[in-house]
Amino acid sequence: MRSPLQLASPARPAEALDGAAARQHLAAASTRADQVITLGRSFRTAGWIVGGTGLCVGLVGLGVAALVIVRDAPAVPVFNTISSEGRIERAVTVEDVPMKFTEVTSRQYLQLAVEYCESYHYQTRETDAPRCGLFLTPAQRARFAEYYEGAEGPPRRLGQRGALDVVRPTFTPTGKGTQNTEAWTVRFTKRETPPTGGAVCVPWQLTIQFQWRPELRMTPSDRNINAAGMQAFVWEGQPDPSGRPGSC
Repeated sequence: MRSPLQLASPARPAEALDGAAARQHLAAASTRADQVITLGRSFRTAGWIVGGTGLCVGLVGLGVAALVIVRDAPAVPVFNTISSEGRIERAVTVEDVPMKFTEVTSRQYLQLAVEYCESYHYQTRETDAPRCGLFLTPAQRARFAEYYEGAEGPPRRLGQRGALDVVRPTFTPTGKGTQNTEAWTVRFTKRETPPTGGAVCVPWQLTIQFQWRPELRMTPSDRNINAAGMQAFVWEGQPDPSGRPGSC
């Protein structure tokens, strides 16, 4: 069995689509566009919505959609806007894509990252740990792996019967930097259920700083999880200093 700590790297190459496969994929994506637009109308505040196989991503914060197509250069995405009528329009370069992201986009990706990195369930450990790694820089992935497989890591403390859950997370932006970097504070209740039962709830705070890296090479399956290439280079957690009570 593969260890869950063999974290997937966001720099793994993937094969480019040949001409026939690209045409087939584009035809399927065009059919999917109407569904993405329908989703966009239903979730106007949901940020980037990954639909179907993850190759279609709704940029609903702007009232348009974006299509991710892996072609030509291996594993490097091509972002195309889709009109409200479902027509595939001009491509957006990976350099320009982050400028179209909103706070809604950031919240959605932070939600995914926090769920994968701060939760633990035995049944999903072999997928959650690698998916956490997709949202972290190499240095942060190494830190996560050291913690995860250490004596205080969830697998050793909680085993098959215990669990760790993120309850009622909130996301607050605290600043933006150069080169598409952002800083956020995430607060939630960390609910730990030991193998013997009886949940313990602790108010928790994360300080996260990340950079958008949509140009990163990754496999199609990894792109499905982290289409925008979010990479956290600061990830610090502590009991919430505000003193708010924790409840399950």
